[in-house]
Amino acid sequence: MTAVEPQQLIAALVTHGWIEAGRRAGLYVRLRQPGSDRQRSIVVPLDPTFGDYEVLLAEVLGELEDAAQLGVRAQAVLGGIGVDAPRLPSAEDLDEAMCSVWLHGDWRWLTRNMTTEQREAAADAVTRRTAVMDVEEGEPVQERAGLRWWRE
Repeated sequence: MTAVEPQQLIAALVTHGWIEAGRRAGLYVRLRQPGSDRQRSIVVPLDPTFGDYEVLLAEVLGELEDAAQLGVRAQAVLGGIGVDAPRLPSAEDLDEAMCSVWLHGDWRWLTRNMTTEQREAAADAVTRRTAVMDVEEGEPVQERAGLRWWRE
Protein backbone atom coordinates (compact mmCIF):
# COMPACT_ATOMS: atom_id res chain seq x y z
CA MET A 1 0.00 0.00 0.00
CA THR A 2 1.71 3.17 1.19
CA ALA A 3 4.46 4.04 3.65
CA VAL A 4 2.29 6.31 5.81
CA GLU A 5 3.33 6.21 9.44
CA PRO A 6 0.26 6.41 11.72
CA GLN A 7 1.98 8.65 14.29
CA GLN A 8 3.07 11.03 11.53
CA LEU A 9 -0.47 11.14 10.17
CA ILE A 10 -1.91 11.78 13.64
CA ALA A 11 0.63 14.56 14.28
CA ALA A 12 -0.23 16.21 10.94
CA LEU A 13 -3.97 16.03 11.66
CA VAL A 14 -3.53 17.52 15.14
CA THR A 15 -1.28 20.25 13.74
CA HIS A 16 -4.10 21.17 11.37
CA GLY A 17 -6.74 21.40 14.06
CA TRP A 18 -8.08 17.87 14.41
CA ILE A 19 -8.94 16.87 17.99
CA GLU A 20 -8.39 13.49 19.58
CA ALA A 21 -11.81 12.03 20.36
CA GLY A 22 -10.70 8.69 21.75
CA ARG A 23 -8.12 5.97 21.59
CA ARG A 24 -7.47 2.36 22.40
CA ALA A 25 -3.83 1.94 23.46
CA GLY A 26 -1.79 0.34 20.70
CA LEU A 27 -4.80 -0.19 18.41
CA TYR A 28 -6.18 3.13 17.15
CA VAL A 29 -6.68 6.85 17.68
CA ARG A 30 -10.03 8.46 16.80
CA LEU A 31 -9.89 12.11 15.65
CA ARG A 32 -12.51 14.66 14.67
CA GLN A 33 -12.39 18.10 13.15
CA PRO A 34 -13.12 21.00 15.51
CA GLY A 35 -16.76 22.00 15.30
CA SER A 36 -17.84 18.71 13.74
CA ASP A 37 -20.33 16.45 15.43
CA ARG A 38 -19.01 13.37 17.20
CA GLN A 39 -20.41 11.05 14.50
CA ARG A 40 -17.97 12.47 11.90
CA SER A 41 -14.57 11.18 12.86
CA ILE A 42 -11.71 9.15 11.46
CA VAL A 43 -9.96 6.22 13.05
CA VAL A 44 -6.22 5.92 12.50
CA PRO A 45 -5.04 2.34 13.08
CA LEU A 46 -1.78 1.96 15.01
CA ASP A 47 -0.99 -1.77 14.89
CA PRO A 48 0.37 -2.93 11.50
CA THR A 49 -0.09 -6.55 12.56
CA PHE A 50 -3.85 -6.06 12.90
CA GLY A 51 -5.65 -7.87 10.08
CA ASP A 52 -7.48 -4.84 8.63
CA TYR A 53 -4.65 -2.35 9.22
CA GLU A 54 -3.99 -1.65 5.51
CA VAL A 55 -7.70 -1.37 4.74
CA LEU A 56 -8.36 0.99 7.65
CA LEU A 57 -5.38 3.19 6.79
CA ALA A 58 -6.49 3.33 3.15
CA GLU A 59 -9.97 4.39 4.31
CA VAL A 60 -8.49 7.24 6.38
CA LEU A 61 -6.43 8.47 3.43
CA GLY A 62 -9.45 8.11 1.15
CA GLU A 63 -11.62 10.19 3.48
CA LEU A 64 -8.98 12.92 3.58
CA GLU A 65 -8.67 12.87 -0.22
CA ASP A 66 -12.48 13.06 -0.54
CA ALA A 67 -12.56 16.02 1.85
CA ALA A 68 -9.85 17.77 -0.17
CA GLN A 69 -11.81 17.23 -3.40
CA LEU A 70 -14.99 18.47 -1.75
CA GLY A 71 -13.13 21.64 -0.74
CA VAL A 72 -11.92 22.17 -4.31
CA ARG A 73 -15.44 21.64 -5.69
CA ALA A 74 -16.96 23.97 -3.07
CA GLN A 75 -14.48 26.70 -3.98
CA ALA A 76 -15.35 26.27 -7.66
CA VAL A 77 -19.08 26.56 -6.89
CA LEU A 78 -18.55 29.66 -4.76
CA GLY A 79 -16.39 31.21 -7.47
CA GLY A 80 -19.05 30.34 -10.07
CA ILE A 81 -21.68 32.38 -8.21
CA GLY A 82 -19.34 35.28 -7.50
CA VAL A 83 -18.70 34.54 -3.83
CA ASP A 84 -15.13 34.62 -2.59
CA ALA A 85 -14.06 31.39 -0.95
CA PRO A 86 -13.15 31.73 2.71
CA ARG A 87 -9.48 32.51 3.21
CA LEU A 88 -7.54 30.84 5.96
CA PRO A 89 -5.49 33.27 8.01
CA SER A 90 -1.80 33.38 7.19
CA ALA A 91 0.91 32.83 9.78
CA GLU A 92 1.49 36.60 9.73
CA ASP A 93 -2.21 37.22 10.44
CA LEU A 94 -2.06 34.90 13.43
CA ASP A 95 1.15 36.52 14.72
CA GLU A 96 -0.48 39.93 14.42
CA ALA A 97 -3.61 38.77 16.24
CA MET A 98 -1.58 37.30 19.11
CA CYS A 99 0.51 40.47 19.29
CA SER A 100 -2.66 42.57 19.45
CA VAL A 101 -3.80 40.56 22.46
CA TRP A 102 -0.36 41.06 24.04
CA LEU A 103 -0.50 44.82 23.45
CA HIS A 104 -4.16 45.50 24.26
CA GLY A 105 -5.48 42.59 26.29
CA ASP A 106 -4.79 40.74 29.51
CA TRP A 107 -1.96 38.44 28.39
CA ARG A 108 -1.55 36.61 31.68
CA TRP A 109 -5.28 35.93 31.92
CA LEU A 110 -5.42 34.70 28.31
CA THR A 111 -2.46 32.37 28.63
CA ARG A 112 -3.15 31.15 32.18
CA ASN A 113 -5.19 28.10 31.07
CA MET A 114 -2.94 27.19 28.14
CA THR A 115 -0.46 24.35 28.24
CA THR A 116 3.18 25.39 28.40
CA GLU A 117 3.55 24.36 24.76
CA GLN A 118 0.62 26.58 23.76
CA ARG A 119 2.01 29.48 25.84
CA GLU A 120 5.39 29.15 24.16
CA ALA A 121 3.77 29.11 20.70
CA ALA A 122 1.70 32.21 21.54
CA ALA A 123 4.77 34.00 22.94
CA ASP A 124 6.77 33.02 19.85
CA ALA A 125 4.05 34.62 17.68
CA VAL A 126 4.25 37.83 19.70
CA THR A 127 8.05 37.79 19.49
CA ARG A 128 7.95 37.39 15.69
CA ARG A 129 5.50 40.28 15.28
CA THR A 130 7.20 42.63 17.75
CA ALA A 131 10.55 41.94 16.03
CA VAL A 132 9.01 43.18 12.77
CA MET A 133 7.64 46.23 14.60
CA ASP A 134 11.05 46.93 16.17
CA VAL A 135 12.80 46.77 12.79
CA GLU A 136 10.17 49.01 11.18
CA GLU A 137 10.64 51.56 13.97
CA GLY A 138 14.46 51.35 13.87
CA GLU A 139 14.59 49.95 17.39
CA PRO A 140 16.76 47.04 18.57
CA VAL A 141 14.92 43.73 18.45
CA GLN A 142 14.21 42.48 21.95
CA GLU A 143 11.72 40.22 23.67
CA ARG A 144 9.16 42.05 25.79
CA ALA A 145 9.44 41.81 29.57
CA GLY A 146 6.75 39.62 31.14
CA LEU A 147 5.87 37.93 27.85
CA ARG A 148 6.85 34.49 29.18
CA TRP A 149 5.59 35.05 32.71
CA TRP A 150 5.36 31.31 33.43
CA ARG A 151 9.17 31.07 33.31
CA GLU A 152 9.62 33.72 36.02
